Amino acid sequence: SRARSLGSARELFKSIMIGGDVDESHIELINAVTQQGLKAIAKSTLFDDYKRFREQCEEEFLHALLTAQVMITIAKEFTWCSDEVTEKMMKAAMLCDITLSKEDFDIMNNAKLTKDVPVKIQEHPSKCAKYLKGKSHTIDEETLIMVEQHHERPNGKGYPKGLNYASINKLSAILIIADYFCRNVFDDPKVIDISPEKINNVLIQIKEKFHAGVFRTPSDVLIELYTPQN
Repeated sequence: SRARSLGSARELFKSIMIGGDVDESHIELINAVTQQGLKAIAKSTLFDDYKRFREQCEEEFLHALLTAQVMITIAKEFTWCSDEVTEKMMKAAMLCDITLSKEDFDIMNNAKLTKDVPVKIQEHPSKCAKYLKGKSHTIDEETLIMVEQHHERPNGKGYPKGLNYASINKLSAILIIADYFCRNVFDDPKVIDISPEKINNVLIQIKEKFHAGVFRTPSDVLIELYTPQN
């Protein structure tokens, strides 16, 4: 399937990134994954994608694809959205956390507070963005900013820089909200049908945690888009 092939291509890029041997030809691989990823989600909805891809994809790639789907769905509600913006969003989703191991994910996801996250993991967004900037002239600045800022939080208690809502890019804010939504709604790939109660609980958390500054409008849009219909 396309999704399985895309996941394998991203996994190859991940191994090259971790090995520190990236060059412009490898960037073309992630560019191809970006374009095919956009096609994979073009004519479907989030929960259809989840059911369709959950058995075809590794958990990490599934999360990236679903996060991109939510980001792009939110962005399309704004007049400034364009094909260029959606491409940046998909590419950022594919690159975020690409240098982390499964053990790193376990530590990060189990940490209650930023101080519980080891410094090495806290630094990975900045290091990844800096590394890619040095290796490629084709990954645009806004994509790299999203990669660097995707663990920041509106209250300034994220990482790596502890930025608050006043200093976070608007596309980064959408990525952060989408990532939180997907990580908490689709936290157990063994579950096929997500209950409306679970979705509503996550949406309540988003209203409480992200309703500030540049996060306010996209979080309202997400809540409107994904509130279960009776």
